[in-house]
Amino acid sequence: MTGKSILIISPQNWDSRPVSKHHYAESLAKSNTVYFLNPPNCKRLESKIITDNPHSNLYTLSVILPIPYYFKFKLERVYRFFWIKAIKRIRKDIGSIDYLWNFDNGTFFKEIRFFKDSLKIFHPVDDFNVDSSYKYSTYDIGFSLSSEILKKIPIKNKHFINHGLQAKFAFNKSKKDYSTTPKHVVYMGNLSIPFLDTSSIRKIINNYQELNFSFIGDYNQNSSFIQYLKMCGNVELLGLRKGQELFDMLLNADILLICYKKMPGYFADNTHKLLEYLSTGNLVVSSRLSVYDKSNLFLMSLNDDNSDFVGVFEDCIKNFVIYNSQSNRDKRIQFALDNTYDKQIDRIYSLLSS
Repeated sequence: MTGKSILIISPQNWDSRPVSKHHYAESLAKSNTVYFLNPPNCKRLESKIITDNPHSNLYTLSVILPIPYYFKFKLERVYRFFWIKAIKRIRKDIGSIDYLWNFDNGTFFKEIRFFKDSLKIFHPVDDFNVDSSYKYSTYDIGFSLSSEILKKIPIKNKHFINHGLQAKFAFNKSKKDYSTTPKHVVYMGNLSIPFLDTSSIRKIINNYQELNFSFIGDYNQNSSFIQYLKMCGNVELLGLRKGQELFDMLLNADILLICYKKMPGYFADNTHKLLEYLSTGNLVVSSRLSVYDKSNLFLMSLNDDNSDFVGVFEDCIKNFVIYNSQSNRDKRIQFALDNTYDKQIDRIYSLLSS
């Protein structure tokens, strides 16, 4: 995909924590002109559109509406009136758009009728409620990284596209001095998210006192789980880490951990973290991610309730040398490299072209 004009609709602001929308925008901007539309802000008696240029060929569009934010819920017609004015102005300012790439599920953007001449992509990555008044049929194609979300998209032409791997995680090769005896287990991610299966994590910490467990990421100091971790002699809480320091911590682990549970609004069937883990070559033990049911790249629970998670972890320890062989490590790395954002864009463009 080259030389195209692309408008990305994102439910997350450009200045927020980088997620898939940001990474797609940066990858697309390597050879296209990309506009990244932020969710609108509301300020009384102020109306403007702010354009920024954070990267070459990439422009962010920030809309300020001259109304209080509660109008979106209490006086939606008034909210839509000012929002549509802003959309029309954006269309006039940036000219023709080849692709409208919408990651928003109708939370703030419903104005697809103003992009009749564009190829329209619907790409939700989070669960959403199907809005019967929303004209999904006007989209040309749909994508999602969750098989469960994909089922909900009311578009005939829709396809699974996996998470993308950031270029900075593309290690290309395994470390040569990897362990033959597991000693160090690492979890990366927010420790206060409601869908973290803390019960299963507690069990393996208690059962394997000889292993060292490191937890990288933000957490709520007052949570009972954090208080429990602080009392464990084989646990260290490292807080948020970034850049090379984070990469080194993942590379130097023996086992990388994923342990989620299904909740309303969260299917727990896939996670971007897995690709980042696999890119190190290290062994991964995970709760069930149904997208990978037919994969043998890592060890995974077969039960949605994680009732077998402790047994899977035990199997990992007993057969660590086999699972952690060089050939298995190479397979994990290659799979991650086959799913970079650039590769996902190539797959998407192939589907668009066909």
